[in-house]
Amino acid sequence: YTCALIASLPVDRVDRCPPNIAFDQSGRNVDEAVEQKKPAEWIKRRYKIVETVGMGSFGIVYKALDTHINSHVAIKEMKLAATEERYREEVQKRFIREVEILSRLTHPNIAKISDFGQTKKSLYLVMTYLPGGTLKSRLGKPIPFSIAAGLLVPIAKALSYVHKKGSIHRDVTPGNILFTDTEEPILSDFG
Repeated sequence: YTCALIASLPVDRVDRCPPNIAFDQSGRNVDEAVEQKKPAEWIKRRYKIVETVGMGSFGIVYKALDTHINSHVAIKEMKLAATEERYREEVQKRFIREVEILSRLTHPNIAKISDFGQTKKSLYLVMTYLPGGTLKSRLGKPIPFSIAAGLLVPIAKALSYVHKKGSIHRDVTPGNILFTDTEEPILSDFG
């Protein structure tokens, strides 16, 4: 592998990089880059990671098995080391605000939170796993009006509920609308 490839490798292949590679393309120490792509130890104690389902600039989303209740969940983990020092406190506040908002909301079209945790290195949020993917992944081809309306009406009702509860979503995008296994649209990511 070359240094430039490290950032794009799947999690299971990053561990197999040759030891002679010291830095990735952004100049970060490879050991730090690898560490940021692994789930924290405290996640592994309760949850069995099944796969990585998403990766963003601040964190990773895993599909995992909650070993206490034998059910699949989604774990959103924010790695603090991935955030510049000067923005770290603001990013933490936004993540915690998302947790607080989601914990107060009970609506059939809003993602449900089941756990939250924080360490010196990361924050995590555990939610219901939604296997139907995102609206973003379904774009690119025409969607019939009746189907589009059937997706947007429940999201509009969820947003109305959020506003009545005194909150604002702040990031309604196709990537933040997920689907259940029965094709119900669910609003997520209140960061």
